[in-house]
Amino acid sequence: MTRAFSYVLDDLVQVPGTQVRIGVDPLLSLIPWAGTAVGAAFGGVVLIDAIRLRAPVPVVARMVGNSVVDWLLGMVPFVGALFDVTFRANKKNLRLLNRTIENRELVKKASLRYWIAVGGLILLVMAVMIAIPVAILLGLDALVRG
Repeated sequence: MTRAFSYVLDDLVQVPGTQVRIGVDPLLSLIPWAGTAVGAAFGGVVLIDAIRLRAPVPVVARMVGNSVVDWLLGMVPFVGALFDVTFRANKKNLRLLNRTIENRELVKKASLRYWIAVGGLILLVMAVMIAIPVAILLGLDALVRG
C-alpha cells in the first residue's frame, strides 16, 4: 500500500514528450494551504509504515525532514508545485524505508526509548505544522491592521 501511495503522489503520469513523471502531490500544491495539507497527510502513510516496521529513529527523522521540507515549500503557490515535481519527498521516503527493510539488522525490537523518540518527532512535526500557519496569519493580521 505504501508503494501505491508514493506512486500516486509522485509518479502517476508521464508528461508527454519528456521523461518527467508527476503525480497528484504537485497538483494538490496548486490549491493553497489545503492542497499541501492533504498531500502531507497522504505522504504520512509512508511515515506510519516506517514507524510500524520499527525503522531506526535516524531514518524516521530523515523521512520526517523530507516531509516537512515538502510541506513547507509546497505552501508557496505555484513554486511549491514545481518543487513537488523535482523534490519527490514521498518517493525519497519510500526508498529510505525499502533500504531499511532490506537490511533487517536495522529493524529492531521497539524499546520504550524508540517510542519516546518517535513520539517526540511526531510532536515536533505537529508543532511546526501549527506554528507556521499561525505565525503567517498573525503576520498578515499585523500587516492589515497597520
